[in-house]
Amino acid sequence: MPEHSSTISETINRATDAVREALVDQPLDDFMPLVRNHLPKTMADLAFDRLHDRVPAAYIRSAIASSLASKIVYSEGVNFVRSQPEATLSSIAIKYIEMEKEINVLMTGLEGTDMNKEQKEKIMGLLKKGGVRTGLGIF
Repeated sequence: MPEHSSTISETINRATDAVREALVDQPLDDFMPLVRNHLPKTMADLAFDRLHDRVPAAYIRSAIASSLASKIVYSEGVNFVRSQPEATLSSIAIKYIEMEKEINVLMTGLEGTDMNKEQKEKIMGLLKKGGVRTGLGIF
């Protein structure tokens, strides 16, 4: 078990470093839901709206990077992240969050259709399970 924990930790750290570098040139507003989810609920409810005023951008960037890296490793697996070249890992991570938003929009649109309930649930299940990764074009 310690070997697996170490592998997961190393993979998350590698992805975190890549994402943090990529975020230097990105507007952080698009990634703030990750920060909110990173915070304890009470803290997020009480102080999230003042975060930009009271927390240095470097810390916010680190929180985003850590959250996004963990999300990708736990959603897609260690082997997926480890198989990505160092040079493209950061852009894949940024695209990952954009694709996740796009999948959510598609699922919301699907909810409002007149499709058979069974078919709708099956399509939504497929989108949840593999939509982001498929959207990335990386298999």
